[in-house]
Amino acid sequence: MNPMIHRTAAALCSIALWWGASFDARAADIDATPPKKATRISTPEDAAAIGKVLGDFMSAIAAKNGKQLSTLILHSRILFTSPGDQARVDSAREVDVHFDGVGVGGFAQFSRYVSTTPDKISEIARNVEITQDGHLAWVLFDYEFHVNDKLSNYGVEAWQLRKTDGAWKIFSVVWTQHEPARP
Repeated sequence: MNPMIHRTAAALCSIALWWGASFDARAADIDATPPKKATRISTPEDAAAIGKVLGDFMSAIAAKNGKQLSTLILHSRILFTSPGDQARVDSAREVDVHFDGVGVGGFAQFSRYVSTTPDKISEIARNVEITQDGHLAWVLFDYEFHVNDKLSNYGVEAWQLRKTDGAWKIFSVVWTQHEPARP
C-alpha cells in the first residue's frame, strides 16, 4: 500500500474514532432527571396569565375577532405555520424546488380568515402543558379546529411566549394538521 494512502487512512480512522468517542461522551451528558441546582423560575400567577392567553386566543377565534387575536401576539410577523408533511413538500417542489414545507401566509392570513369567514369556527385545546422559565414559556396541547360544528382538522400545537412589559405575548405558533377520515 502506498505510504501516503496508509497515513491518510490512519488519520481518518483516528478522526472517526475520536468523533465516535466524543459523540458518546456528549450523549452520556444528556440526563433526563431534573437538575439539582438549576430550577425553572415559574409562578402560579404567570401560569394563570399564560392560561388566560390560551383562553383568550380560543375566544377570539370563536368570536371571529382577528383584532383581538393580534393583541395576543408579539408582532404580526411571528412564526405561525403548520409545516407540510413530506408528501406536501414533494408536491410543491414540482413547481418550486426550494419549498421547505413552511407556508408564507402566517398570522396575517389566519387572522384575516378568522375575521372574514362566514362559517362558525372554533378551536378546542386539550391536554394543555405549560412550561415556564422566567420571561419565556412554552405551551403544548392537542387541538381540534371545528368549522360549522364539524371537525375540520386536528393535531398538536406548540406555542412560545415571552413576557414583556408585564404581559405574556405569543411569539411563535407551530402545529401539525391532520384531516379527519371522511365517510
